[in-house]
Amino acid sequence: SLRNLESVAEVEKMPYVADMFDKDDVEGLAVNPKNANLLYVLSQENGLVEVNHMASSARVLMKLPENVFPTTLQYYDGRLWATSSLGLYEYDPLTGNYLCYTNDASDRYSLSDDYTTCLMYSDEGRSIWVGTSGGGINVYSSASEDFRKYYRMSDGTSLEGCNARCIAEDYRGRLWVGTENTGLLYAERGSTLLQNYGPGDALGAVKALMVDGNRMWIG
Repeated sequence: SLRNLESVAEVEKMPYVADMFDKDDVEGLAVNPKNANLLYVLSQENGLVEVNHMASSARVLMKLPENVFPTTLQYYDGRLWATSSLGLYEYDPLTGNYLCYTNDASDRYSLSDDYTTCLMYSDEGRSIWVGTSGGGINVYSSASEDFRKYYRMSDGTSLEGCNARCIAEDYRGRLWVGTENTGLLYAERGSTLLQNYGPGDALGAVKALMVDGNRMWIG
């Protein structure tokens, strides 16, 4: 089983994928919750790759365009979601079809910024929260197939340029966003207003969040 993998280094040591990722930058890993022998890898050179541990094989599912930089990979609701410098990719492992959501200046419901950096699935509304480099936070609803935007904090400060790096939801349903330039942000359950947790620069750049019961670990 691949459920106990702890790092990218462990993947790169697998003999049947070692050559494939020898000179590649791996940016994301995701295990198929319905089949623990399937691992999905997102990398710079190979794009989206399926590793089959039982068959000791690997195959490329989707190549990324040249000069597009992948950032994270998650498996939600039967789909693979990958953030990148070109937009948000949605890949269906069953059909091999994919979509790339990007910014469209003429569509107010499109993604706010092509450079997507992080994402998180929320059971509430079956929505996906997407962080961007310069366009604040987006919330994608599969029901309406559009993006809601969060450009400002509760004090009116713009989120543009905050460079979101990670998103998490705690046991109380509060949303947390770690940023490169604005510290740690949060919003109460059901609220659309983000605010700083303490002084904006108290924690510096927040690049990782992990919810552990009633605690949250911050990196």
